[in-house]
Amino acid sequence: MERLADFFGTTCYIIENENIEEIEILDRTTAVHGNKNPSAVPIIDENELTKTIYKTIGELIITHPITYFFQNETNIIGVKVGNQLSDIFSINSILIIKRFSAPKSNELMLTLTNTQQLAIRRHRDDIHYTDKIIGIVLEERLIDE
Repeated sequence: MERLADFFGTTCYIIENENIEEIEILDRTTAVHGNKNPSAVPIIDENELTKTIYKTIGELIITHPITYFFQNETNIIGVKVGNQLSDIFSINSILIIKRFSAPKSNELMLTLTNTQQLAIRRHRDDIHYTDKIIGIVLEERLIDE
């Protein structure tokens, strides 16, 4: 299953539990109910992430503050760092995350543990079988407050 997920550039969870065709349609749609980013990225507080993780980018853009990401990507979110991730990143910085993307080699991954805590994993081997991969950390933006 992992090889199949790697081939499609996604996670085993998505292959096993989601409708791939529906996801592909959402990924090509630039609308409230689509995941194609129109250069705007919703910023979600760390403590709110678990409640909003499966909402579409269009829904999140309307209900959350935004920042910009100048790449032709889909399914990009910003996560405002709070206490859970402060041991690695600066509090109030924004992590730009590619949601539901399978990690390649040693990319930093944002995961959700079985205790509903956010965690950063540095290597694929660090992922516990009960972890859910939220996405790959593309960048950290330091915010002056």
